[in-house]
Amino acid sequence: MEARGIPAVVLGTDAFVSLGRTAAAALGLPHLPLITVSHPIGGVAAADVRKRADGIVDAVVAALTRDPAPVTAPPPAETVSAPADLDALQDLVLDLGWGDGLPVLPATPTRVTRILGRARPDEIVATLAPRQGVATMETIGANAALAGAGPEHLPVIVAAIRALADPRFNLFAIQTTTHPCTPLLIVNGPIARRLDIAGGPNALDEGRPELG
Repeated sequence: MEARGIPAVVLGTDAFVSLGRTAAAALGLPHLPLITVSHPIGGVAAADVRKRADGIVDAVVAALTRDPAPVTAPPPAETVSAPADLDALQDLVLDLGWGDGLPVLPATPTRVTRILGRARPDEIVATLAPRQGVATMETIGANAALAGAGPEHLPVIVAAIRALADPRFNLFAIQTTTHPCTPLLIVNGPIARRLDIAGGPNALDEGRPELG
């Protein structure tokens, strides 16, 4: 990281180019030099790793001997106007890279306020890796609204985010690996029954059998 005008560089493999640039920009260092070797380096013979390292020495020296770019503030959050038509909204969400293809609902101020109830919108719940995104109650409520959640789901969502941000979980490693792993949330106890979350035998298939 570039700090107090000291030149710095990010080293990694070419599988992490997008992550490196995104993380640097999130820290206010969009011009931080990113130098890569071919992926992977784990499980590779030491001689091959040394050969790859030798190939980037000149680039590293050049990056560390030039004037560092100034630190800039990350772009602030903004309110986006969205179409009322649900199909058009879905297209917008996908175009902006906000969704994964699942249907979304408009996160209108009214819907977000309803989900938050008496919670303070500016309360910070966690900071999430790798982009150091600040999860306030308002941003959590907006995301919950997009996913179709209601006020009754908010305590579970907040608890899940706090668990993700716990250093013992190591979210940074989960979010920055080339391995296809992902967090799994298991809801247990009375809240699962109150929210009518499927559980027990064949939970992932039949869902709520009373609905047919």
